[in-house]
Amino acid sequence: MKALQEIPPLAQPRTIKTIIPLVFDFAGITLMWNFEAVLLGHLSANVLAGVGIASQIILGIATIFLTFILGATIIITRCLGANQREEANQILGQSLVTAFILSILIGIVLYFFSPFILKNLFALEAEAGASAIDYTKNIAFFLPVIVVNFVLMGLIRGSGDTFQVMVVSVFTSAVNAFLAVGFIMGAMGFPLMGPKGAGYAMGIANCLGLVVNLRALFSKKTRLSIAWRNINKIDLAALKRLFKVGWPNTAEVAIWTVGLLILAGFASRISALVLAAHQIVLRIQYLIAMLYQAFAIGNMSLSGFALGAKNKEAMKRIKLKLRVIAGGFAAFFALVLLLFAHKIIPCFTPETELIRIAVPVLRFLALIQLPRAFDILILSDLRVRGDLLWIVKITAMNLFIFEIGLASTFTYLLNFGLMGLWAIIGLDESTKIIIHSIRLRRGVVKTV
Repeated sequence: MKALQEIPPLAQPRTIKTIIPLVFDFAGITLMWNFEAVLLGHLSANVLAGVGIASQIILGIATIFLTFILGATIIITRCLGANQREEANQILGQSLVTAFILSILIGIVLYFFSPFILKNLFALEAEAGASAIDYTKNIAFFLPVIVVNFVLMGLIRGSGDTFQVMVVSVFTSAVNAFLAVGFIMGAMGFPLMGPKGAGYAMGIANCLGLVVNLRALFSKKTRLSIAWRNINKIDLAALKRLFKVGWPNTAEVAIWTVGLLILAGFASRISALVLAAHQIVLRIQYLIAMLYQAFAIGNMSLSGFALGAKNKEAMKRIKLKLRVIAGGFAAFFALVLLLFAHKIIPCFTPETELIRIAVPVLRFLALIQLPRAFDILILSDLRVRGDLLWIVKITAMNLFIFEIGLASTFTYLLNFGLMGLWAIIGLDESTKIIIHSIRLRRGVVKTV
């Protein structure tokens, strides 16, 4: 129990041991996602554009379940830091049960109504629209398994068992990559399925990953464990506490996702090639940002433990150390994007015009790496302190100012095209880092 009650001094390798598995964990997920894009892009630009739009809708739906990941992580890390292990396990069990029930309902709606949503909200060409519908329906079929594995991995990760999650994540991504080559491209004796195959590959890989994760939980090989008493009935008190902390996280990411969908809608109305270029750059940004999220999750885990143990000095040292590491990574990624953009984009598509459109936008992306990295870390500091409504308010304000108010001006009136959309994203990030930094200095800590 001592390990749960005390935060080892940062001179010991606790922070690095937590962060390194997270980097490999998130890198595996995002490399797989981008590998999928490479396979789809070599089918055609329209297939890539269609699946890209569908992926953003799936990600938007995933924000609903961030209530059970970010919200529960905030509570669980404080409980573990205060040595309240059974309370942490109860929050875990209730999160999984509720997420499973919701995922069934959402999966049914998504399966039957995705054609209507995709055809009416986005100006997709015939091939792009068909690809988006095929992909979305297959994901909807596997949604309960994908969601439960998504939530479970998020909570094990947030509790500090990052090595366990890394092993399962790399295994799942490897299976996904193998099946994607087979199903999407028709290789190795698999049937040629195109975008449908991408959905099957993700679903089957998550089934296997969920089996491994549940085995670890029930065998008590992780800090968190699960027993029948944690899942055999609904605990209204635990759910009330979970939703109180979790819904602002869900609202914040949902607003952010709406902003991205608005920008994708603008891109789709310029041309299919511009939308495809936007999706390529967006996937690369997701790849990089997921590594920043690894530092943020590590920060929430370590700082949450420290906050539960009332060790404010450890929180300060954790924050400083992670700022230095994340800043170094951001500077490295910025340099890579500036120097090798013309080499990176052709990995996703052989189409010359698409490469011409995407390369300068990818170089512009280099300019927002430091603001993006630091804003993600600052947000994790605010979350672990329970300052959640503040984040929602600022995200909503920026949505109206930038994505709704200025995006059309930059794109159409000023004729900046796709570069204008990414300029909006850069302004949004730069503004938030200033506002959130000022708020963080106030030192607000709220009960959760």
